[in-house]
Amino acid sequence: MKLTAFVSACLAMFGSFAKAQVQFTSSADAQNDGQAIVTNTSSSALIAIGFWISNEPCAPMDIQPDVFRIVDVATSLNGKPIAPGQTEKFSIGSKGCNKVGTTTPAKARFGAAIFQDGVTYGDKQAAERILDNRRAKLQQVENSIRSGGQGNSLDALKRLRDQILAAKPPLK
Repeated sequence: MKLTAFVSACLAMFGSFAKAQVQFTSSADAQNDGQAIVTNTSSSALIAIGFWISNEPCAPMDIQPDVFRIVDVATSLNGKPIAPGQTEKFSIGSKGCNKVGTTTPAKARFGAAIFQDGVTYGDKQAAERILDNRRAKLQQVENSIRSGGQGNSLDALKRLRDQILAAKPPLK
């Protein structure tokens, strides 16, 4: 009897993680620029996503590290969540090589997503990077408020601070 309750509790807990999903692809658009395509397949709005962007080297000595890009509505006053079932495209660019007119589209690799209900999906370290970015943005905003922003800019900073603090999961 106790084992059944434990198994049921585990299924309920892990079932909520399984529901939070994202479809993520990387492709080239008509101009041969790379794009990351994100579809929210969960039942909660997607409020933050992190992904790595890589460019193919033009030459053996041209290797560059991947860049981690974060799109987080909690850190932007104009950001809009990706609703359940909605698809969003993010331009990630391309790299021009030594031939005129030749570009190689950048490629993207999924890291993590955070949903409005606080559920995270994907790589734990990537999710932590998104939260670290929120903490850094919160610190910047609080420093700007303390330095005495004026009028509308001070109001906007306070709204942004409150928005970051209200986002789930809560910052520690």
